[in-house]
Amino acid sequence: MIPSPDPSESSPPTAARVTRQTISAEYSFSGPLPHPRLLQQYDDISPGMANRLVQMAEAEAANRREMQNKIV
Repeated sequence: MIPSPDPSESSPPTAARVTRQTISAEYSFSGPLPHPRLLQQYDDISPGMANRLVQMAEAEAANRREMQNKIV
């Protein structure tokens, strides 16, 4: 007869189960200005940069309208 294992003896460790999960998000944004989050990041790097980018986009839009009015 085969003796049953002694419960007081430690059993060998079992292999740990490793689970890896990857989560990704993708979004798109279209317009003359970067996404608001990106504008905030520009401002974090260089204070006032977001305002300068908005002013640049506004000036470009005004110039484009002026050129279209001259053509029409």
